[in-house]
Amino acid sequence: MKKKIFIAIMLVASFAVFAANGIIQPKTTKYRVKAEGRTVYIYMTEIYSSEYWAEVYMDYEEEEDTYDEAVATKIIYEFISKYKVEHKFSIVEIEDLKGPSEGEKDGKIIVKKRLIFRQIRK
Repeated sequence: MKKKIFIAIMLVASFAVFAANGIIQPKTTKYRVKAEGRTVYIYMTEIYSSEYWAEVYMDYEEEEDTYDEAVATKIIYEFISKYKVEHKFSIVEIEDLKGPSEGEKDGKIIVKKRLIFRQIRK
């Protein structure tokens, strides 16, 4: 009897180890964007994606000395628009997570947004 309990415990423990290793990690893609005479980086972290919708966290990173909020907003929305068309989504919801603030790296301004892309099915 003790042997069967021990085997059952070992099986459950081995399944737990395999399940922990199989957890899907978010995928981050780095985009280099040249616009308005400057080079900025946009990081897109895909949280969830399916055929009809996707949830993405976006980090916009630019040098502090070249940062202009109006230009940055224009670059961000143009990038989102192109991303939406390339991935065949029809609607995007944008939520501001963090406004322009100095990032972890010296001399960088970071803007964070949460994007939900949806495709309307007819």
